[in-house]
Amino acid sequence: MTFNQGKLIVYQSDDGRSLVDVRLEDETVWLSRKEMAVLFDRDYKTIAKHINNVFNEWELRKDSVVVKFATTEDDGKTCQVEYYNLDVILCPHLETAPAV
Repeated sequence: MTFNQGKLIVYQSDDGRSLVDVRLEDETVWLSRKEMAVLFDRDYKTIAKHINNVFNEWELRKDSVVVKFATTEDDGKTCQVEYYNLDVILCPHLETAPAV
């Protein structure tokens, strides 16, 4: 998959507790599992379970809705993190979680 240079937008809740960085590239939104956990106010493992269900139960091709971006961790190390596009984020399994 080839990507156009995108934008990074930061959203923060009114109370300042939740902060989500949103990547906009190739006319879609990309979020990591960690970012979805913050967005839906759910545990990381719960989001991971729902994402696995999405690929098991829906006709989404992983190679068209998942990409890896280099991400710098808190300790300064760079690693490849999977990001999911809007098709995955809006699947019914994830929509059932309340938004922040």
